[in-house]
Amino acid sequence: DKAVHAVIYFYLAILGLMSKYKLSEFTMIINIFCFGLIIEIIHIFHPYRFFEYFDLLANLFGVTIAHQIYRLKKIK
Repeated sequence: DKAVHAVIYFYLAILGLMSKYKLSEFTMIINIFCFGLIIEIIHIFHPYRFFEYFDLLANLFGVTIAHQIYRLKKIK
């Protein structure tokens, strides 16, 4: 389950960074992570879902890895 979170947020972050949208890399990464945070907060109010800190950690891991790979590719 956590690996799926990491992969999905990795993919979202790579797409966001490659989109050349007029936001800084940092702002794009923060926005994508906050999107996951909002979804987790919504889970608090949903009767069959649960807020999980480890889901947020997996999201952060995916976004961070995507950002690092994007920066490494950008340098070359």
